[in-house]
Order: sequence, then structure tokens, then C-alpha cells
Amino acid sequence: MALDDYSTEPHDAAVPTLNLAGPLDASEPKLELKPYDPARAQDHVRLIVTGGLLFMLLLVLLWGCWESASWNDHWEHPKELLQIFVPALIGLLGSVIGFYFGSKKAEGRQQP
Repeated sequence: MALDDYSTEPHDAAVPTLNLAGPLDASEPKLELKPYDPARAQDHVRLIVTGGLLFMLLLVLLWGCWESASWNDHWEHPKELLQIFVPALIGLLGSVIGFYFGSKKAEGRQQP
């Protein structure tokens, strides 16, 4: 192919077009703008924090199971680490969940 084969002149080839003049189908979703709701954003942050803590707890528990099954002769070291991290993660998770339900209860009292 030579450079002369590419031209900027219009071609006679058919080009598909989109007809936007017709009526909209009622089944199509419509774009709606909603005002900013800080409670919704706070729920998203709480979900991310809670999910992250649950994921970390799961990783620590799986690591403890793996270590206890694979290295029986040095179980004391993983056991000490589990005794430190598992209660801390469960305490943090309990605080997050308690704060979430406590704020929901307080919101329920404020609304008439």
C-alpha cells in the first residue's frame, strides 16, 4: 500500500448512523441527579473500614491455621502473634459495628 491510498476525500462507503430523532423507550434508564447525602457517604466509608477489618482478621486467622499445620515445632511464635492480633482486630471490629448501630439509633431518635 502506498501513501496515496489514504486520502482525506469522502468515500462512497455506507456509514452507520444513530437515529436520535425517535421517541425514547420507557424501558431505558434515565439519568437522575441526586443531592449530596453525607449519611450515604458515611455508610460507604463504614462499609470499607468494616470490610477491611474483616479481611485482615480473615488473613490473620488463615495465617495462624497455615502456620500451625505446617510447622509444629515452632508453634509458640505464631501462637503469641495470634494472641496479640486477634483480640485487637476483634476489638476494632466491635467498635466499628457498635459505632455504626449507635449512630443509626441516634439518627432514628432525631427524625420525628
